[in-house]
Amino acid sequence: MRRTTISFLVSLAFSLLSAPGIADAQQVVFLMRHAEQASGSDADNPPLTETGQRRARTLITVLKDAGLTAIYTSESQRTIQTAEPLTQALQIESKIIPRRDIDGLLERLHTQHADGRVLIISHSLIIPHLLKALGHPEEVIIERQEYDRLFVIVPKPTGPPLVFVLRFSGG
Repeated sequence: MRRTTISFLVSLAFSLLSAPGIADAQQVVFLMRHAEQASGSDADNPPLTETGQRRARTLITVLKDAGLTAIYTSESQRTIQTAEPLTQALQIESKIIPRRDIDGLLERLHTQHADGRVLIISHSLIIPHLLKALGHPEEVIIERQEYDRLFVIVPKPTGPPLVFVLRFSGG
């Protein structure tokens, strides 16, 4: 069901964008926060909890048929661990870019992935800035204990992108 939902939304978005008079979309960007992180001794760079590891494995089911061509994470252990099961399943090596380098990430999206479908796994305080930089006009707040949102951003030739927000459980 999850796979069907993602495939349906991406297909619907492309259908809308390829209607007469509308140019094809350059890319689809999937954007999400890392999975649940452990608290405690490694406060600056915590690993995932068991729940977070289950959520990371769920990404295989959610995104394996989305046609991903690239996966980006920050340098943080929790983003890398969130991506790991999916990168192994798809045999795509994730690319690490510093979490605060939003301009560098956007530049890569436009120059290296103009026709691609990209997953970005980031942080609760960075995602609102990324959404805004990608043209999403609405303010987004991600609560401290919120790990279940997946943003599907489909740029349009003019105006703000189409943005779908999906929620998924950790299995």
